[in-house]
Amino acid sequence: MSAIYRISNKLLINNMKSNLPSITCLALLSIRGFATAVDVKKEDKIRGALYGALVADALCLGSHYEYDAPKIKQAYNGIIDEYMAPGEQMGGQTHGVGWGARNYHPGTTKGDQTDYGEYNVLVLEHLAQSVDNPHSFDVLEFIPLWQQRLTNGWKVKNMI
Repeated sequence: MSAIYRISNKLLINNMKSNLPSITCLALLSIRGFATAVDVKKEDKIRGALYGALVADALCLGSHYEYDAPKIKQAYNGIIDEYMAPGEQMGGQTHGVGWGARNYHPGTTKGDQTDYGEYNVLVLEHLAQSVDNPHSFDVLEFIPLWQQRLTNGWKVKNMI
């Protein structure tokens, strides 16, 4: 059994008790499947890379804005195998002014995305809107969706 499978399985089992966002659970299940697959199609590799990025992003929410590697290692007991809420276990010393103890991601809970994960999902939403008319990414076309999301609720919770 691969390390990826074991860790994703542990994350899924340990966190099913908590109310993880559905996108995180879907990503974990997909990663578990990819970890055991032998013949993987290009589309599945792309999907796996995206889901892996979302799971990794959710895993680092607890230490987001913490730059003290020994403190992060201690907070996670050496291996990142559980989700943490923003600043959980960071001790309030991030940036030297206590960022780690502050909720610098208001409204987020363990298993949610950081702003980086939110941007990944937002770009996917934008690309999905043009699936019937494929074309190169156009920043000017993307900006209205980005502005709408910033002013009308940012989180991806319960999207799926």
